[in-house]
Amino acid sequence: MLISELLEGRFDTRDIAGRIVLLGATNGLQLATPLQRSHHERWNGMGYPDALSGEAIPLGARITSVADVWEALSNSRPRRAAYQHTQVREIIEKGAGERFEPALVELLFEILDELGDDLPVHENPFALPEIAAGRHREQP
Repeated sequence: MLISELLEGRFDTRDIAGRIVLLGATNGLQLATPLQRSHHERWNGMGYPDALSGEAIPLGARITSVADVWEALSNSRPRRAAYQHTQVREIIEKGAGERFEPALVELLFEILDELGDDLPVHENPFALPEIAAGRHREQP
């Protein structure tokens, strides 16, 4: 099925996205489908869409989950500045055993320790100036 065929009818966003995932799965992207589907699962089973827990979550999705949070918090977004790496580590460490597989959190920290403390903080060029400067987090 072609993408143009998917868009001919009136589908809601989830239906189109689901069909694209299925289309990709039939075209050699079989490895990406479990990652895309399961990267919001939580180690403790409180995630979605299937409430999987522990090793029932595909390994790639468990890795993607912790890497996605690291990337999202380490980089600025249009409405917030990037967190400092020490803050990101604290947030991820708090999620170990609940949101993330503890062994993967340890592995991430080992890799980051090997890279050193000069990891860049990426700023979003579209962020509002006060957000990019981090002033929105200052206490009055």
